[in-house]
Amino acid sequence: MPVTISSDRPALTNLTLRCQTDTGGGVDHKGFSDFARFNDEVARLRGRLRELFEPSQTETGLNEMELTVLTAVVNASRPPTVAQIGRSLGHPRQVVQRAAHRLVDLALITSEPNPEHRRASLLLPTSRGAAIKANNEARAQRIAADLLSRMDAGMIATAADHLSAIRLTIETYLKDEPCDDPC
Repeated sequence: MPVTISSDRPALTNLTLRCQTDTGGGVDHKGFSDFARFNDEVARLRGRLRELFEPSQTETGLNEMELTVLTAVVNASRPPTVAQIGRSLGHPRQVVQRAAHRLVDLALITSEPNPEHRRASLLLPTSRGAAIKANNEARAQRIAADLLSRMDAGMIATAADHLSAIRLTIETYLKDEPCDDPC
């Protein structure tokens, strides 16, 4: 069954992926653009990565977005705001706000006044939040080490470099591309 992805961006409008699973469990990409193949593989990889690290996440008692926000707060070089996390990760502010509220309720982060903005509070990790993140990171590192023992580590480094370049190109496109609606 075809999957249609539409966008307000002219170059991304009506991208159709008609990748059908063959009897061997693979995907027949014949006749599809490299971008359609790439998009399909990224979607499949995202699902596999979620499955791979789900046991580690489950042990935290947090959902994926809550753990993502906690990680962003703990890893930040200076206390971020909800909007900064949302922009950095490409998630709507409201989604990040819900996760941040729950993390505050669980005493994993605190929300402090921001001297530069009256309404945008700064988020800081608590020692308990930092410990949960560190324990999750240790579990995830063990999973990754086991997987990498079965792969070429250089391939992962090269793929990460390529994905970063693609992401930066897309971010630049989204900033530069004029649109009729408010962007």
